[in-house]
Amino acid sequence: AAQVLLDEEMLYFVDTEQKTVVSVEIGSKKAAKAAVATENTIQNTTIFDGQPFFLTSSGVGSVTDLSQDSEEAAYQEEIAEGDSNRNARFISSYETYLYVLNPEKRNIFRYSSGDEEFSDPIGWMQEVSRGLDFSEVTSISVDGDVWLGMKDGRVLKFTRGQSEEFSIRGM
Repeated sequence: AAQVLLDEEMLYFVDTEQKTVVSVEIGSKKAAKAAVATENTIQNTTIFDGQPFFLTSSGVGSVTDLSQDSEEAAYQEEIAEGDSNRNARFISSYETYLYVLNPEKRNIFRYSSGDEEFSDPIGWMQEVSRGLDFSEVTSISVDGDVWLGMKDGRVLKFTRGQSEEFSIRGM
């Protein structure tokens, strides 16, 4: 598996090359495997509203009903390809928001979940981070703040779109 996703009730193992997902119900340990029915390259994944979401080469989509064994899991496009997610590398979620990091646009775009669809993207970075090489980002995590893992081992923190100093203690 290239990526492992965990929410309160489910564990997902995602093979981005083979486009397959193994889901495991945490309580019962019941497992199921399904192919993700998309022709697009899967770049990155996240859990949003209890479902796996995929950043693909043509936008953002989700799959549902992975609890049953099936040949293919129905892939549904949630956000069409656009300037904000074209050539994006990472996706993360927090509460009702999806965050997409696009190194070419040198920004993180935030989509808000509405009743039936997602909002237009908003450039989340308040400052064009001087000196931040977006191509050096290796991971993103969001907990209200946005955390970026960098190739050189640094961890960067952004609050409300602006960089914030912090220190890691005890290491």
